[in-house]
Amino acid sequence: MWMKVRSKDWWERVVLLEFSDLEWKQNFRMKRQSFTRLCGLVEEFMSPDDVTIRNPIPLIMRVAIVLYKLGSCAEYRVVANQFGVDKSTVQKFVYIFCKGMVHGPIRDLIRMPDEVEASEIARSFEEVHSVPQVMGLIDGTHIPILPPSDGYKDFVNRKGWPSYVLQAVVDDKCCFRSISCKMPGSAHDANVLRMSDLFQRAHLLPKSVKNIEGEEVRLQIIGDPAYPLLDWLMKGYINSPNLTPAQQSFNVYLSSVRVGVEMAFGRDGDVDMTENVGMDAGTVCMDVGTVCMDVVCGGDKGADVELPVKNHGGYLSTHQKAGQLDVL
Repeated sequence: MWMKVRSKDWWERVVLLEFSDLEWKQNFRMKRQSFTRLCGLVEEFMSPDDVTIRNPIPLIMRVAIVLYKLGSCAEYRVVANQFGVDKSTVQKFVYIFCKGMVHGPIRDLIRMPDEVEASEIARSFEEVHSVPQVMGLIDGTHIPILPPSDGYKDFVNRKGWPSYVLQAVVDDKCCFRSISCKMPGSAHDANVLRMSDLFQRAHLLPKSVKNIEGEEVRLQIIGDPAYPLLDWLMKGYINSPNLTPAQQSFNVYLSSVRVGVEMAFGRDGDVDMTENVGMDAGTVCMDVGTVCMDVVCGGDKGADVELPVKNHGGYLSTHQKAGQLDVL
């Protein structure tokens, strides 16, 4: 049987035998120990079939291919050449991995904290930033995409390029606790919040209260001024020359806390969904998959995840291989 000559030398000799822990983390976005744990989590749906015509690609190599793709945003062709496989093989593994994670392990890894966890998070925030009753930080970023031909303008953000808005809540360790990625780039942060599962199920959030100068204050999520002021979401005062020194000081303290969510986005690196492969469910999961890497490294800490339900040609129908995942 004819087979195109491909080299797996980089993976089999360099990565497995020569890579240091630092090189492993630089290339696969996690430590070896976390990689081994992740392989165990995805073994059920990523393992090769028992009966194959050719020698199957082992589980650890499959997971490595996916991580390399999600972590580097390299083209499928580049990743395929690096590992000595076909481009379609890389596409298949990315799709299987993302679909499997969304419908499996991610439901356990990604969640908002319960009352006990939220109190611990709040205690940690207060020790570092002197701001009490903070159980999370919320912010948004933009994920570049190839927009559908129908409704293109809806996806163009304020910076002039098409995207989805990724809303996230992180805790004191910069681990993602809630993620919503289903609104087009032109959507305002407040609208993104209102359409998210976090907002719809806000009544399930921890409600522990603390008496602060005679006022009962419940656990809060901290956001920037673009978000609405709610009983569970706190934001700073809008910048104005009329702010009192106390209000200005309050804003400074909140800003020092909110740095955590920006650090989380920065640690996650760039996520690019602009390669012309179609906005099917697997490709859409790329941003979630990238986040999952840090979730696993963080140790069973994560978020609610929602996926956009559009493909390259428009909205996916209910019978197609995509959907919206809401977990709380």
